[in-house]
Amino acid sequence: MSYGSVTLSPNMLRYAWVHARLRHHFSPQGHRRGWAAGWKICEVGGGYGGQAAVTLALEPNVAEYVLYDQPEPVALAGHYLAPHPTLAPKAGRTPARLRTVGASEGEMASVLPAAEDGGACDLVISNYALSELSVSLQWAYAERLVFDARRVYATVNFHHKHEAGNFGAVVGELEGRGFEVEQYAEVPQTDEQRRNTVVVAVAPPAEAEAGKPGAETADGGPAAKPAAAGLSVSQLREMRRKNSARLRALVAEEV
Repeated sequence: MSYGSVTLSPNMLRYAWVHARLRHHFSPQGHRRGWAAGWKICEVGGGYGGQAAVTLALEPNVAEYVLYDQPEPVALAGHYLAPHPTLAPKAGRTPARLRTVGASEGEMASVLPAAEDGGACDLVISNYALSELSVSLQWAYAERLVFDARRVYATVNFHHKHEAGNFGAVVGELEGRGFEVEQYAEVPQTDEQRRNTVVVAVAPPAEAEAGKPGAETADGGPAAKPAAAGLSVSQLREMRRKNSARLRALVAEEV
């Protein structure tokens, strides 16, 4: 795509737009640089590394960027991102650490980090990837990365055989775990039928984290897990029960 003497990749324009949305949603200072300083960003389906390149160029103080995909695109991403200036040592700045995790769809679940390993992602990004995975692998990503993340930004498309149903269970579980979830139509739409959706989720504030397993109240008793905004505890339990049943049905259908 050419603009006068300047040639631009449509994909890179899309990644720049996604970065603008990330800054809009997650920057505490509004539209300023430096909002992701010290963060660990995990991208599911990172492809050749276009989103990583844009994000690291505009947010050079990111601590670590982890890219998950199949072996072939991960190998390409390593080559494409190798000369990136943010990854090189520079006076006064610690270079970002780029880590790539490549595995086939059948093997990825076995190489994802266990939730108890720690090192939660400050931000999980997925551009049209999570919603295209098999339900079993999608849930593996959810359990190992998404539910433990502090922030989530996912553009969801519905080209998978299960249509919207396969990602709905993940969104419902995020809400059930107390995440603040926002969903809106992708702008501009990249789907001819205009069905793509952006899902933005933010984990409960730090003070609400007392509801995690093993936490205790001041009197030594188990802390109650925070419910999603506007839901009673009984409504929350019913939501999670329905989501679990829905997921089991989808996995059974896939098998």
